[in-house]
Amino acid sequence: MGASRIPLVFFLEENANLRQKLQHTFNKLGVQDIQWFSKEKECISHLEEHPDIIIQDKTYDETGGYTLLYEAKKYSPKSKYYFFCSKEDSKYAEKGLKIGADEIYIRENQKIEDFGKWINQKIISKRLKKFYFSVNVGMFQFFGIILFLLLIVLSVVFLNPKMF
Repeated sequence: MGASRIPLVFFLEENANLRQKLQHTFNKLGVQDIQWFSKEKECISHLEEHPDIIIQDKTYDETGGYTLLYEAKKYSPKSKYYFFCSKEDSKYAEKGLKIGADEIYIRENQKIEDFGKWINQKIISKRLKKFYFSVNVGMFQFFGIILFLLLIVLSVVFLNPKMF
């Protein structure tokens, strides 16, 4: 079932040490469906996979840093977009909010584990929304089929009253 899958997360982090710490944290939390990227162009080239969540630190690519956000909103508009940055880069992330990002997480004195838990809650929330949507669609389809069958029975009865 597609609705019960773990949401696909793209994480763009250029700093290899920080990326390794984050990977370790997410592995401890049991978050398995994260694709890690070190370059913005690399992440952009995978947007056709339609990630559920995109997390970006400030990038220093020649693409300018905001290109991923623009491209994500164009090709995957339902993706949630979060900036994960230091206090020094908070103005960069605030501009990202104006452009279309959903939230900012500023890592000042917080532990990496706190950020991991925060993102894990976002993933759980996204997964629950998908589950409830699929249940609602399933119920709509079920009652639609029942209504359709009832209409067929009633039309047979009213169009051919001698049958009964």
